[in-house]
Amino acid sequence: MEEIPKDVLMILDISGSMAGTKIDQMKDAVLGILSDLHEGDRFNILKFESDVNFYKPAPVLANKKSLEAAKTYVRSLYSTGGKNRNF
Repeated sequence: MEEIPKDVLMILDISGSMAGTKIDQMKDAVLGILSDLHEGDRFNILKFESDVNFYKPAPVLANKKSLEAAKTYVRSLYSTGGKNRNF
């Protein structure tokens, strides 16, 4: 069966409630998702704490270079100790 390209948006809580093991587990999960993307897929990452920020302003086309850059970004995330945002 032919693979259909997918769009993936990962929403990551980096607030103070995620400190310690929780953020490490989240990073491992996101790194796994990024590793499972195929060329032609598109992705972006939204992180929130007291503010909401996208990794990139628009979805990113998955390729070796973009996936490695995203993995580096995810590994650099840390819990800020901020309050959870009410949506």
